[in-house]
Amino acid sequence: MTHRTFVAFSSRDPIVADTIVTACEAARSDGHDFVPWNRNDVSGQPIDRSVYEWVDTADALVADISEPNHNVTYEVGLALGAQKPLRLIRAANKDRKLLEEIGLLHNIGHNDFNGRGDLSDILRRPYTTRPWPCPKRNREQPVYILQSSRIDDLLRRTISGVKKILRLRFRGFNPQEIDRLTASEAFEQVTQSFGLLAIWHDESAPESFRQNQRAALAIGIARG
Repeated sequence: MTHRTFVAFSSRDPIVADTIVTACEAARSDGHDFVPWNRNDVSGQPIDRSVYEWVDTADALVADISEPNHNVTYEVGLALGAQKPLRLIRAANKDRKLLEEIGLLHNIGHNDFNGRGDLSDILRRPYTTRPWPCPKRNREQPVYILQSSRIDDLLRRTISGVKKILRLRFRGFNPQEIDRLTASEAFEQVTQSFGLLAIWHDESAPESFRQNQRAALAIGIARG
């Protein structure tokens, strides 16, 4: 039986993207298939359903974090939530500044690569890290709210709706009080919840990229 690994990456840097695709081809063997995301035909399909199926039907996920990307971060969340084996990779020549500023994934172990040969060797390595165990569900505070980085009408309405309409107690991440949300903390909070509310910022809003990275990961975990 062939072991199937789905490989997610941003197409922003064509050199890195081409390196990943050719490394997948070089690493492929009779017992192991590496499927880069651009090998799948998504025409006519809702992208969120397609991505879910790609990760769900794979035995493991490799995700490139060289260029922080909402789709890739969502796929990392899917793999974490579904407790799939996960490996993060990063082009060694890429600046780590944005990754560290976001603060979500840079503290999960990853492998740096310097070219096709280097990456194909990394892809062939066995997975040694176990999936994170899911905590017990929180029935006292069943909802988790990933709050926005600013107080506005949307945030007020969201919290008011949970309190007054749903009449549920909730836990939340407040970026105005806590600077960083790590992947392990997001996993623990989301998986113990019965529901998730994540606020997504318009791209023009301050702190939108960092906020939406958090939301993408949390939504992926919940879906997974």
